[in-house]
Amino acid sequence: MIKKSLSAGAVYTHILLVVYLAIYLATGIQTQQMLIHLKPIPESLLQDFNFYRRALQFACQRTDPYSIREIGPAFLYPPPALLVVQIFAWLVSPMGEFLVYTAVNSALLLLMTYGVASFYHYSPKTVWYWFPVALGFAPFLELIHVGQINVITQFGVFLMFIAQASNPMLAGAGLGLAIVTKVTPLAFIWYLFTNRRPVVILTTLIVIAALCILALQQYGWGPFATYPDVLRHLLGTFALGTNSQSLVAKLAVANTPEFQDALGKLPQDWQAPAYAIASFFTIYHAGLQRLLTVYMVVVLVLGGWLNWRLKQPDLWFVLISLAVTLSSGIMWYHHYVFLLIPMFVLMAWSRLNRGVVLWCLLWLLIIQVDRWHLTYGLLIHIAGQITILAILAWQVKLLRLRDRATPHRQAVVSSAAALSAPYTGH
Repeated sequence: MIKKSLSAGAVYTHILLVVYLAIYLATGIQTQQMLIHLKPIPESLLQDFNFYRRALQFACQRTDPYSIREIGPAFLYPPPALLVVQIFAWLVSPMGEFLVYTAVNSALLLLMTYGVASFYHYSPKTVWYWFPVALGFAPFLELIHVGQINVITQFGVFLMFIAQASNPMLAGAGLGLAIVTKVTPLAFIWYLFTNRRPVVILTTLIVIAALCILALQQYGWGPFATYPDVLRHLLGTFALGTNSQSLVAKLAVANTPEFQDALGKLPQDWQAPAYAIASFFTIYHAGLQRLLTVYMVVVLVLGGWLNWRLKQPDLWFVLISLAVTLSSGIMWYHHYVFLLIPMFVLMAWSRLNRGVVLWCLLWLLIIQVDRWHLTYGLLIHIAGQITILAILAWQVKLLRLRDRATPHRQAVVSSAAALSAPYTGH
């Protein structure tokens, strides 16, 4: 009877997952179709990557790859990121380039998904639904469409996470790769410091230096001399509008057609207050972004301190990934790719706890839907902040229980703090 009951429960869960995947993939495809309507193919395939290719040509000719500063057509990454662009630049045929680019990014995403499952000792059969979730993730489809390099950056962060204990050299190489392609992974130096991983940090710095030297040999000193000014420009830029996915852009919406249309559908008594709130956020969007940055710093300091006390690198990895991604002043839909692997880590860490899995899958579905519908991205941020605060609350609760406990109970609480960890090699 028990086996039959378990079998029936497994079948029921399987059916629910199939239904979920049908909805998830359908909404993801619809979101991508709307992007194709705005950016028709084949004309717009690898559009962003072609901008990077142009910057590479400038750099190889020893002219300024940062001569264009407008967000969109500009190349605004650190100079060593051109080395990644150069890997694909040998492809001449546009369609061949697109196919290779798609294959490489898909393979890396599947490898990371499998890697998280293996890291927590789950077979692909157990977490089979992760794989269609990954490949059907609408931000990933957009990334492939426009030719972004976020998956390569995330792969470096992934290597750092899984190899920090077992292979510090590989972990450092991974994070070094991530940092030279995007600036924001620098935050993971703090992650490694609070995990007491000095060898990984040192290796990361060595890899960054080596890649910078290689880029210096390839492109000269010019890009390195220019990049600090590019970075200052980026830090002072706030991308607003419906297409921007930053939290500030989701609040500073008074001048967007979508908000004006939604405002007209509200009851008459609600319209003036709603417009006043949106106008306030729109006028003071720069100050709002500064407050959000301060909030992120507080989250990172508190999260790091809790991790130092509790030694929960898995949760800390999820927390720092979410905080860094969701607090950026310049954020586009394809940046949500940086949340996918942390969600798999959170599910695996919880030992596939139903509540945690349900919440993660729900949030990923919201990301699928909320690009062009509902709140145009505000719901995504709300769910993300709930997740961040829930992780912090869980860790604070564990710390308080541990500090108040007797030695015997401290051992029990310590076990609860590591409830995830099928893997014990951290």
